[in-house]
Amino acid sequence: SQDPAKSTGKVYRVNEDGSLPKDNPFAGKGPVAGAVWTMGHRNPQGLTIDLKGNLWDTEHGPRGGDELNLLSPGRNYGWPTRAWSINYDDRPFNSPWPTPEEKIASPVERWIPSIGASGLDTYRGKAFPKWQGDLLAGGLSGANVDRFRIENGKVVQHEEVLFGAGRVRDVRVGPDGFVYVVLNGPDKIVRLVPAG
Repeated sequence: SQDPAKSTGKVYRVNEDGSLPKDNPFAGKGPVAGAVWTMGHRNPQGLTIDLKGNLWDTEHGPRGGDELNLLSPGRNYGWPTRAWSINYDDRPFNSPWPTPEEKIASPVERWIPSIGASGLDTYRGKAFPKWQGDLLAGGLSGANVDRFRIENGKVVQHEEVLFGAGRVRDVRVGPDGFVYVVLNGPDKIVRLVPAG
């Protein structure tokens, strides 16, 4: 995932017709690299564009250290040289803090222990007016939906709004402004509505 010419560990940006945008970070450096938007990802799960046009992802760490990342073009998010987690055999990774020379982006937020990060959406709607523009992130093993308020690229509020209803596969804001959560175990879709 550290090599822009290899296909793993990347988030890609392509035009609707499959062609490559000429302003991609590695444009003109081959068919794989030319499509790369960001690199150094382990296992991205959710993607959303916030109200300001910023791209966000959630992704899995191996054991702990799931991440919420603000994706900027050409940035490297560190995997496998930097991670906020440990190997499955209990060995730690290198320090999660990158050196300035590495130019690796750190996560905006991380879950320790892991929640098994899943779907991600931006709240747009009228049902929960105080959540406007907040990010909603699901968790599989955490059986949770978390809400994040972001200001200037930093988390200023983090609230768990659903817990224990089942493994959260995806979370989406519907056109009615309600929040829809796809669960496994039990297999169903639940709708979050304002209390009262």
